[in-house]
Parts: sequence; C-alpha cells; structure tokens
Amino acid sequence: MNKSFFKILVAVSVFLAACNNQPKEHKGEVDIKDATQAGSAAPDTSAHQPYTLLVTIVNSPLLAMDTTADSSSVKEKAYNISYYQSENNAVVNHQATYGSKEDFTKAAYRWLDDTTVSVRLYNEKNNKSDSLKVFGNGSRNGMDTGK
Repeated sequence: MNKSFFKILVAVSVFLAACNNQPKEHKGEVDIKDATQAGSAAPDTSAHQPYTLLVTIVNSPLLAMDTTADSSSVKEKAYNISYYQSENNAVVNHQATYGSKEDFTKAAYRWLDDTTVSVRLYNEKNNKSDSLKVFGNGSRNGMDTGK
C-alpha cells in the first residue's frame, strides 16, 4: 500500500508541476494612435519587446481613393498593426494594414502562438468591432480577416 500511495503522490506532483509550467499567455489592450493628425509624432517602436502590439491610424494612398459615385461617402481609415516577436534572438517587427470605415479607438490582442496574433479592433462608445489575425515569420507577413 505504501508503494501505491507513493506512486500516486509522484504522479499527482508531476501533473501539478506540468500545469504550473504552462507558457505565459501573451495578451493585452492598447489605445489606437492617430498619426494622420497634423503635429502627431511617429510612434516610437524602438522600445518594444516580444509579444507586444501597436496600432496606428496612418495615411494610405490606396484607401484614400474614393471609387464610389458618391464623393461624400466616408473613406476608409488605414489601421497599421505592428506586432513584435522573437526571431533568431532578436525582436522583429511585422506589420499589416487593415482598412475600415469604422472609427476604432482600441485594440485587444492575444498571441495564439509565436507568430500569430488575434486582434480585435473596437470602439468603446458604439460597440463596433472587427476581428482579424495577423501573422509573420522571417520576411513574410499576412492577415486573415475571415471575410
């Protein structure tokens, strides 16, 4: 009976140790900065650590074109998503640009693995939101909007 109890105790200890050593979940929330306003400074990207994210509204020549017959329509904003990850012992910045007519003010994010980030852009006041995934590795970047 003592040997059985000891085996069970060891198994439970190993299981609990494995549960405590789960990788840290990297997630957060950031304010979206508007870099299109006169006098706004470019974001400082030098201090970012792996598993962080920065979202900035930027001017985009492609999104600025109004291809509709109604020139008074709202033009899309370009949300530049910069995400930082570790690659070959260095912090690497990957970027994707998402176009939307919505006025998003915040971004919530969660890293799904070392190269993929789930991002939800949202506006606290009107509860509008869009979700997407961005990913990058080496010289490749990508985005999945699910649309």
